[in-house]
Amino acid sequence: MSLENIDKKQLFREIAELMQPLYFPVHYDEDYIQKLAQHEYELFCKAISARYDFDYNKYIFEHDGHSPFDVIYDDIICELKSRMRRDPFLLQSEAIRQRLVTLVRQAVVRAGGCLGTFYKNLQIHHMEYKSGDMYDDVPAVVFRGGVACTAGGYESAMLYDIYLAPDDSLMCTVDDKDCSENDVPLDTLLLESLFEVVHWLRINHFLPDTDAPDWVCEECGSSDVETLAWIRPNENNSFADYLGIDDNGNNWCHHCEEHTSLVQFAGGEDSKSSSVS
Repeated sequence: MSLENIDKKQLFREIAELMQPLYFPVHYDEDYIQKLAQHEYELFCKAISARYDFDYNKYIFEHDGHSPFDVIYDDIICELKSRMRRDPFLLQSEAIRQRLVTLVRQAVVRAGGCLGTFYKNLQIHHMEYKSGDMYDDVPAVVFRGGVACTAGGYESAMLYDIYLAPDDSLMCTVDDKDCSENDVPLDTLLLESLFEVVHWLRINHFLPDTDAPDWVCEECGSSDVETLAWIRPNENNSFADYLGIDDNGNNWCHHCEEHTSLVQFAGGEDSKSSSVS
């Protein structure tokens, strides 16, 4: 049977059979959910087209961007969205991932765009590095390689370089057990590996020992402060929103042991928090 002769109900049923029972987006805003649904829809269209030996791209080109799947587009997108679930643990881990990637980017920018983690090369890739100076504590990482023969597509490797690509994306060069080098996006590293990379950058002085706090007590300069916030009790008490710091009654300084005003950390020698934590 030709794909063009399949009725709407059968076409929907065949695509629905390809869907996952549930989807857990790493971001839960409407734009991301729409993009994820659109991406899945396009994959399903190509899969069904291959099943019926139908030239999907050629048909779209010849019909001004239209395809036989257009009649069920809204139904498929609606069905996909109905299967999406909010996982607070996943959302929190993704927020942590983005924070770690930001820290690594800061270190790479300070190093001039390329930072060696095997050889002590800066600003240039290790292939261009003439000296043989090496680190004693080269980080080992696990990344999503997408190779079918590996466990779940994950591979382990030694990290050689972290660098900014021409399109400003953060990349890294890894060397696997077969001594073959690959350039992969840094955010394909497992979360645990990103922690290891950030720790390595701190140990080797590419990042400060600790991140400067955003807010400190106005009275004593301590960063050991709290402010009241709304939480989601049904989602592992995940953060929802905070009440603001204008009302001192919402703030608490553990050093002063009283409600105080909070101010943004200024840094430098003038900051009281440099001596009190």
